[in-house]
Amino acid sequence: MSLGNANTAAQARGKNKAVKIRRHKEIVNAANYNTVSLSPAQADATAACAYSGGGGTFTTYYHTNAGPLPAVNDRVYKDRRARNPNSFAAGFYQIDLGKSKVALEINDIGKVVLVRPC
Repeated sequence: MSLGNANTAAQARGKNKAVKIRRHKEIVNAANYNTVSLSPAQADATAACAYSGGGGTFTTYYHTNAGPLPAVNDRVYKDRRARNPNSFAAGFYQIDLGKSKVALEINDIGKVVLVRPC
């Protein structure tokens, strides 16, 4: 073997293949999360309660609570994959339950800070 050759004899014969290192991006599939339809973000809880659908449609989000509605300290995600960090438009959102409504305050990382019946 000459000094200028960096390959070993085994590599030259194709016995040892290069090891590929793959980066594993940690994305948790949120398949068991529940869905919730929220209004667009509003300035305060009063505005969220008064929202009537005129400024846009309700959007489906996913939350970590086992029940049908998110509770304080639950996380709300924009899609079915729980990403960390979770960028979220902070504000007050309305959940329309038919005869009743609930206002949620969600911070910029998707954590529910306040749940208030309207």
